[in-house]
Amino acid sequence: MRGADVISILEAAYTEADIASWLDRLAKSMCPSLDLDFGVHAHAFHADRRSNTTRLMYITPSSTPASAARNGHVSRAVHQNWPLVEGVVTLPTTQTYTFAPWAGFMSELVGTTEPILHLVDASGESGVDAFGILGSEPSGEGIAVVAHAATTKRPRATERRLWTMVAVHVAAAYRIVRKRAASVDAVLRADGRVEHAEDPAKTHDARVSLRRAAKAIDRARGRLRHASPREAIELWRGLVNGTWSLVDHVDSDGKRFIFAKRNAPDLRPWRTLSPREQQVLAYAAEGHPHKLIGYELGISESTSARHLASAARKVGARSRVELLQAYRATTFPHDR
Repeated sequence: MRGADVISILEAAYTEADIASWLDRLAKSMCPSLDLDFGVHAHAFHADRRSNTTRLMYITPSSTPASAARNGHVSRAVHQNWPLVEGVVTLPTTQTYTFAPWAGFMSELVGTTEPILHLVDASGESGVDAFGILGSEPSGEGIAVVAHAATTKRPRATERRLWTMVAVHVAAAYRIVRKRAASVDAVLRADGRVEHAEDPAKTHDARVSLRRAAKAIDRARGRLRHASPREAIELWRGLVNGTWSLVDHVDSDGKRFIFAKRNAPDLRPWRTLSPREQQVLAYAAEGHPHKLIGYELGISESTSARHLASAARKVGARSRVELLQAYRATTFPHDR
C-alpha cells in the first residue's frame, strides 16, 4: 500500500450519484493508494444472518491504466467464482462479510493461508489474495472495495486503523446513496457558520456540534491531509451526534456550502431504549470497542460507555455481557 490521501477518498465518498456511478468513483479514488497491479474492484452487498446468505450487487471493476490487462483477468476469475443472476450474486454464507467496518487481507477474514482466487493469465496460473475494505453496519448492508495482490503483506496496526476509519465513512456514505433523499436539517458555510437549521438541528447543542464538526473537516482538508493522514481522518468523524453526515453542496453560482444530512444507521427498535442507546448497543454487539463506536457516531468514548450502561439498567441486565447476550439472542438468530 502506498501513501494514502484518505481525505480525497472521503471527498469522493460523500458525493451523491446513482449507486453504480458512486461505486466506480469510490474505487477510482482508492486506486492511487491501493492498486497492486491487479486493479481495484468495488461492490455493494447485503449479508443476511437469518438466511445465512450474502447478496452481491453492482460489481464494478476499476483500475489504473497500467493494470488494465491483469485487471481483466481478475474480473473474469471473479465472475467465474461468483456467477451473476440478473446482476446479483448470492453466496450461501456470510462468512467473508462482517457486520462491522473492517480492513485487511481477505485470507485473514476467512481464516485461510491459501489464495482466495486462482488467476490464469499469459504468465500461467497464480494464487491471488486481496486487501479489502468492508464498510458495513449491523443491518448487513455494506460496500466492499478490494485490491487483489500476488503477495500478502499484513498491514501494520496503524495502517489497519487508518483504513478501518475509511471503512466507517464508506458505510456512512453508502447510507446516503441508498436513501437518495436524506433530509437536510442544516446548511453551513465552510467556516462552520450555520446559515439555516430545521428541527432537530435547531437546538443550541446541535448547532454547536455541527459548527465544530464543519471546522474539523475543514482542518482535515488542509495541510494535514498530506502531513498527517491519521490526524486528518481522526478529525473527520463518521457522524455528528449520531445523526448527521456533512456533505458538500455547490450552488449554481459556485458558492460552496455544507449540508447536514440526517443519516443515522438503520436499526430495528429493541425494547424501550433511546435511539442513541440502541445505536451503541447494536455496534457493541458487533464487537466494536467504545473508541470505534465513538468515531462512528461522533460521540466520546465515555458517552458511548454511558449509553451502554443505561441500556443495561433499562432492560435489567446485570452486566455488559448479559446485555449483549440478551440482544444477540433476539437479533442474531444464527448465533445462538
